[in-house]
This record gives sequence, structure tokens and C-alpha cells, in this order.
Amino acid sequence: MKNALQSPDKIEKRDINLIFNDLVFWIDDRFDIEKLFVGIFSNNLPELNFDCKNLLHNSVFNLIEELNHNHAKKFFKTVFKRGKDIIELLFKDKKGNSAWFEVRGKKLEGNSTESAFFCANNISKFKSREKELLDKYQTLNDALHQLKASNPELRFWKILYPQKCITAVQKTREMLETVIDAIPHYIYWKDVNLKYVGCNKNYARINGLDDPTTIIGKTDNDLPWASQNKDKISEIERKVINSNQPIINKIEEWKNSNGEKKFYNTVRIPLYKEKNQVIGVLTTYEDITDKIANERLIKESEEKYRGILENIKSGYFEVDMDGNFQVVNEAFCNLFNYQKNEIYDIHYTSLVDEKNRQKIVRDFDRVAETGEGITNFNFEGFTKNGDKIVAETSVYLRYKNGEKIGYYGLIRDITEKTILENKLIESEIRYRHLFNSSPYAIWLVDLRGTIIDCNDTMNKMLSAFTKDDLIGKKFIDVIKAFTKKGDPRFKELQKVFRERFKRLITQGYLEPLEFEVKRADGKILWLTLRTSFINIGKKRLVQVFIEDITQRKLAQKELENERHILKNIIERNPYGIAIFTKDGYYISGNKAYRNLFGSEPPEWYSVFDDKIAQKDGPVYDAVEKIKKGEATSASEVWFNPHTHVSKDLPYKDVCFKTELFPIHDKDGKFTRFVMMYEDITDKKLAEEELEELQRELEKRVKDRTIKLERSEKKYRMAYDRANCLKGLFTHDISNIFQTVANSIELCQMSLNKKMTPGDLMENFELIEQQIQRGKKLISNIRSLSEIEESEIALKKIDVFDNLRHAIKFLKVNFQDRIIKVNLESEENNYYIISNELLLDVFENILINAVRYNNNDNINIDIKISKVPRDGRTFVKFEFQDNGIGIEDSRKKLIFREKSKNDPHVKGMGLGLLMVAKLLELSEGKIWVEDRIKGDYTQGSNFVLLIPEA
Repeated sequence: MKNALQSPDKIEKRDINLIFNDLVFWIDDRFDIEKLFVGIFSNNLPELNFDCKNLLHNSVFNLIEELNHNHAKKFFKTVFKRGKDIIELLFKDKKGNSAWFEVRGKKLEGNSTESAFFCANNISKFKSREKELLDKYQTLNDALHQLKASNPELRFWKILYPQKCITAVQKTREMLETVIDAIPHYIYWKDVNLKYVGCNKNYARINGLDDPTTIIGKTDNDLPWASQNKDKISEIERKVINSNQPIINKIEEWKNSNGEKKFYNTVRIPLYKEKNQVIGVLTTYEDITDKIANERLIKESEEKYRGILENIKSGYFEVDMDGNFQVVNEAFCNLFNYQKNEIYDIHYTSLVDEKNRQKIVRDFDRVAETGEGITNFNFEGFTKNGDKIVAETSVYLRYKNGEKIGYYGLIRDITEKTILENKLIESEIRYRHLFNSSPYAIWLVDLRGTIIDCNDTMNKMLSAFTKDDLIGKKFIDVIKAFTKKGDPRFKELQKVFRERFKRLITQGYLEPLEFEVKRADGKILWLTLRTSFINIGKKRLVQVFIEDITQRKLAQKELENERHILKNIIERNPYGIAIFTKDGYYISGNKAYRNLFGSEPPEWYSVFDDKIAQKDGPVYDAVEKIKKGEATSASEVWFNPHTHVSKDLPYKDVCFKTELFPIHDKDGKFTRFVMMYEDITDKKLAEEELEELQRELEKRVKDRTIKLERSEKKYRMAYDRANCLKGLFTHDISNIFQTVANSIELCQMSLNKKMTPGDLMENFELIEQQIQRGKKLISNIRSLSEIEESEIALKKIDVFDNLRHAIKFLKVNFQDRIIKVNLESEENNYYIISNELLLDVFENILINAVRYNNNDNINIDIKISKVPRDGRTFVKFEFQDNGIGIEDSRKKLIFREKSKNDPHVKGMGLGLLMVAKLLELSEGKIWVEDRIKGDYTQGSNFVLLIPEA
């Protein structure tokens, strides 16, 4: 359905209130009430006292007089069948009171079950007046017929009497218009052409109009306030009219003529004529600028202080009354080597042994009984890995709404005798959402101080008093209901109200007043009072709007308390904490900071100008990062405030570690930063003394043993290398000689059989290949010996020059094979740290790619790129072939030294051993992978990493 409303679970009560209905409810297809609200402007319900709680989830017919049940049932069915309808029904409350309502219904779409939405307006006064007028009319009409003959002038009475009826209705509507003028919203209504039809006084005032009726016929272009956003307003209101759908609680941001930002909560609903024809739009604006500002302030403050909590080095924890962890910071997790999600599954006593468990339980119980925190008590505990630690902690009770809900505290590691001077405590900041949108209570008071009307919101404020209890009472007597007898504040309030009434007489309008009162039941309330004059008919009345701001006041007080707590935590922190501007100028610091440096720095001092922050200074890198708004740290900085900052500061050398982290404003802009200092002067001096003694002892031991170690290592390496090379050389040279012998025998057989010269040349080529192989074997033995003895110096080597020679060597030695070498490179030149043996590395890998390849076409792909690793840049080589591949079990064995009896030793072994040794010398690496992952038979991928020059 085009005009379907949204489902009731998406419509908040405060949204419905803005529709200005006396009663709003939803029913399902069984005619049970799903939701029911009494509107905030339901001034027309004096006859009824609805019990919303008992009506919910029960039949809607409990709300309707029995004689109207049949009409109501037909009406509800029509709404569900046709989508909408309207009817007049007689409603009743639990006390038997009844009242007439005009009920409009619309079917809701988009739900899994059918339901409908109904708005009911109280028309009892109109019905009573209508009946009274009709009765009078009938009586006079009967008399008229009797007197007609004798007094013909009475025929004009029928013309005059209906006019009196219209006047009575108009006066009633004047009362409604007065209420609309009195609310603190900006309200107007337009026709379908978006021309103004009317507005309340607030909207007229903001547009510079003295009389709201002068707005009729104007457009947004004609009004200074509305013209600022005329295009946006026109677009939204046109959408409401065309779609026949309201737009409720849309937050809009405006800028006034002074450039100041304002925020409004807007509601736009279509206006109807008969048969639901849209004839215009009604719009309301509620100024929520202060509410938005407060919410942003709370969020900014919470993020700021939560950041400090996560950056302190002491562990922070919260547990419930049963001892289960609720909140911990990263420092706590690091102390016990747990992840946060693991901590929440354990009890705090599981971190200690039985002996310490009993002690901690007693301490926690004592805190619960006395309500007094315990500071600086030590215990022995265990990390997740079972490592023993000694910790110092403090424990305090946590409260919520005056009830004990658990414990919180700080814990620090004192295992290595770095005991903190003062306890570090932190409580996680939880700001409660400020209640800035509470409904207003509306009073109409005559000049004698008597309340002649008010809305139902006062029931909540006055607790035991209802609306009917207030009407007819003196304004000052109602104020007494907020106070106990003899309360001195009442006399002060009387004086305030008298002074305000005098100003109201002269000004006609008063600025809002905030004041504190106490109800008769002892409850303290903070209220905002808005007062002005209004004219209803010929009566001049005082309109009073009262808003309950108790929650906001309590939240402000709690915020101040929490800020005070946080300030104490920072001030008592054993680490020095200082706040600087983003330009490095000192703002404030805690006691530990002042003790560390002897005093606060002068105003002209910037930490960025200090020589320790200059290039090559110990905190240069940290300062450069914090200038960019990045968190960082610096360790072991020696500093003398007398020489570095000011001659007025004490002369003393201090050594500290520091953590730096930025602070951002509500818009995320970096505005200042924090430095946390840990004084490690005593520890550093002790370490330096210990290191000096250690160096002296090590030197003596080293001098006595160095000759013996060198000799033993030299002869052991020579012996092992000789055995290894002997086995490898014997195996490979035997294979070469056997191949040569077989080739010579084939040549002899060819000569005896008188074979062609071509056949002989094949055998001679085979002999020549084996001779070349023998030469390569001897070259590898020599190269490997030179590498082992570290006789070859490393230098800058051109990669492509060596690679070209290796490829040429490969093709010359394997002219009978079809070899395709493809080279892929990210850059045109590469230089690495190596030596002249790099050519042997390339040749060995390429030769193996051909030698262990049974394919007719041999494909070798060489890929060269750069990769970062361990803070350095390496040139990466990938030699991918389509050979027989290498099983996973042999991938690591082919680079190791092997004995002569090793079954895996083949010709490949010596060459690759030489390659691995050379790469080890140049701090490079080599390994082999499958060219096609998981299938070694598709060929190999030899990967080399060599440092870039």
C-alpha cells in the first residue's frame, strides 16, 4: 500500500507524541492491542484515566463502551480490508468513565503479521456541546412552529442561532491554538503549493513577525529564517506531500546569520481533508543544539580518558562481587600473559596459589564489609605459562546507584625490584546518557495565581497528584507540594517567583529559570521554568512550561566527580605524566613529573627545541612521530634539566624511558600529546656498573681460551671438509670416468663396424661433455674450498652481467638440447653483495635445470624482484624449470653436506652445496619449492635471496 505506515516496533513514543493525538494505539488482526500511548498534548482527557499497562495485549474492545462494539468491529474490519477509515466511538476507562473519540485508522504493511495503527482525538467536549445545542435547537424549533403564525419575525432566528454554534466551536479551537503557540517548538503549516497557511508565535518571532497571521500566503523566500535553507525545506516537504508519508525525528543542521551551528529535531506530517485528501504539510522544529553539544562533549571526554587508561603501564581490572573479571586493560593481560577473552572466563583467585588465595579473599571481603579501599598489598601469582610473579595491587569497591556491584583496582609487577612509588589506579569512565528530551509540563495560570488547566505530564513530576488535583489550586500552593514543611528553600523560591512575576508584567516574557525543589516524599528535583503571557479570548493568562532536568543535573555532577577521580589518579601516578601542546610547549604535569625534573619547565620551553629532540638526538625519531600524531616511545634517555631546560632548575642527571601518545579533539584533530616518564636512573647506573664488570671478566676468559678455540675449530673444520669433499669428488669423478670409458668403447665398436663419422661424432661429443663436467666438478671443489676458508672478499656485483654469461655457458654446453630461457625483471639493473663465484651459482642452478629434465623442450623462467626482510632489502631470484622435480623429503637435504655413503648424493649435491655455502657467506638464503604447488613432478622453483648492494 502506497500510504502504509512503518511498523510499530520502529516508532518510538516520542515520535508519536509529536502527532498531537490524545491516544495512539496498534491492534493485530485479532483486535488485541500491541502498543498504546497517551499523547503529550492530551489536554482533552479529564474524563478518562487510562491504564495503559492493563490494556496492552488485551482486546481493544476493553477500551470501548459495549453499545459501540458492533460499530467498532465493522470499523476495524474495514481498516484491515480497505487500508483506512474513520469513525466516532465512545471509549471508557477502568472506573467506568466514558468519552467520545474521533478515531482514524490505517493498516500497517511490511510486517509478518497484520496490524493497524489508530489515532484517537477526544471530541467529548464537542459532542456535549453539539448535543446541548441540538437539544436547545429542537426545543426552540418546536416553539417556533407554535409561534410562527403569531410572530413571523422569528423566522430569522434560524439564521442567527447556527452562527452562535460556530462561535462556540471557534472559541474551543482558540484554546487549542493557544497551546500550540505556548509550546517551545517552532510550528507552521503550508498548503500543497508550500505557501504558509499558519504558524505558532515562536515561528513567527524567529522570522521577525509580530503577528502569526501575517505569515499567511508567504513562502520561504519571504522569511529570513526559513530562506536560509529554503531549497532543502522545499524538497523534504514536497516529498511528504507527494508520498503521503510523514518524516518523523529527522535531525537537521542549520547555520544562523552569525555562522553559528544549530541542530533541530524536525517532524513533518501531511495534512488531510475529507477522504484523506492531502491538502498541505505540518512541520515542527525542536532546538536540540545543547543536547548535541553535551553528547559530543561526553564522547570526547570518554575517548580521551579511555585512551589514558589503555596507555598506562599498570594493570587495571574490574571484577563483580563474585570475583569474576568484567574489565581489564592490555597491561593487565600482558602481566599475566592472557588474552582479554581468556581473562573474562576465569576467577581472580585462579591467578594465585592456595596460600595467597586465602589472603586475597580476606582482603577483598574486608573491602566489601568496610567500604574502604586497600592499597599497596603484595601477593605472589602465576602467569598463564606458570611463571611466578610478585605483584602489588590496590582494591576498591565499585558502586552503581548506591549499590555495591564489584571491585576495581590497579596491579603492577614488582618482580625485578622496580616498585612504583605510588599506586596507579584507574576506574573506567562510564558516562550515563543525559536525559535532554524529557516532556514538558504545561500550566495555564490566571493573574490571581490559580491554575486553570495543565497537561498529564505533571502526574509524573508530582507523583501522588493528578491533573484534576491541580486545576483550581493556587500556583504557589502547588509549589508547596514539592517541599516539606519548614523547608527554608521554599521561602527563597517564593521570593524568586515574585520577582519574576514583576518582570513578566513589564517584559511579557522571561528567560528560562533552573531551580531545585524537594517533593513531599523527599525526592529532589531540578526543574526548568519557562514563563510568558498569552491571551485566550478576553482573558490574559500566564503560560508555564516545566521541564524535569534532574537526570541532566545528576549526570553533570557525576561527570565532575569522575573528572576529579581521574585527576587524582594521574596526580598520584608513580610515572611522570606531562601534557604538551602539539608544538611541544608544556601545559601541565603530575607530582611524579615535577619530582623527576625538580620543577615545572618555564613557559617558553618547548620539548621540540631541546637538543635531545634534534637530529641524532636520543628522542629525535620519537618526536618526529608525535609531531605527526603517532603514538611512539623512547628508551634510556639521559637528561639534565639544569643544562637542557633552564639554569633555574636543579642540576642532576636523570635517565628515563618515555611513552608518547597523541590527544585529539572531538573532530579527530591532533591538538596535544602526553609524555609518560619512567625514572630508570638507579637501575641504569647499576646495569652499567654490572656490564663493566662483566666485560672485564669476559675479556680475561676470552684471552685465555681464544687461541685454543681457534686452533680446535680450524683443524676440526679442515678435517670435516676434507672428508666431505673426498666423498663427493670420488663419487662424481667416478661417474665421469665411467661415462668416458663407455663412450670410448662405443667408438671402438663403431670403427670395427665401419659406422659413419656422424655416429662417431655423437660419442666424441659425449666424451667432451664429460670432460667439461669434470672441469666444472674441479671448479666447484676449488670454489667450495675458497668459500669455506673465507678467502674471497664480498663486493658489489652486477646481476645481469653474470646471468648473461651463465645462460651463454649453459647453451654452449648443451647444444643438443632445446632450451628456452625467459627472463622477467621489475627493474633494468640490480646490484647485490657477493663475489666472482656468483657466476658459479647461476651456472650450477641452470645446469641442474637441464641435466635433470627429461622433456624435449626445456623451459626455464627466471624472475627477479626486490623484497624487504628484517629491515633490509634483498634481491629475489626464482629459477623455475619443467624438469623431474624434487620430492619433499629431499628438498632440504640437497643443500647439506653429505657423507660418501649417503644414497641421495649425486652430481647435483656438490654444486648446490657450493651455492648454499656462497649464499651463507653473503648472508643470503636458498630453498627449493614446487613450480606447481603440491605437484613436484611439474618441475622445481629454486629461490635465492641475496642482499642488495
